[in-house]
Amino acid sequence: GFKGDFTPKSREEEAIKEIREQVGDNDVLVLVSGGVDSAVCAALLKKAIGPERIYSIHVDHGFMRMDESKTVVKALNDVGLELKVLSVQNEFLKATTKIDGKETPPLEECIRPEWKR
Repeated sequence: GFKGDFTPKSREEEAIKEIREQVGDNDVLVLVSGGVDSAVCAALLKKAIGPERIYSIHVDHGFMRMDESKTVVKALNDVGLELKVLSVQNEFLKATTKIDGKETPPLEECIRPEWKR
């Protein structure tokens, strides 16, 4: 059966142990999207292996909520992790892709939802 011994602290300790086992002596690259999952992952990595072994990157593609990238940077700085922000808004807006062998217009000109995905 199930035991009632789970706590947030015990889960954190287990996650840190698993990270240390998996990472070993390697450095880690973590991409921080701006969401809770990747931010928590980065914070746990910092606790598990220290900030000097972590390369954390956030890609600001221009489609975040207003000031969300700044909020992400501040939150990770507050826990002692430096976050490199790549500002690539223009690259995303000018980007095209191929759908069924046909190139789409640049994203900034697309009106069809299926072309924007």
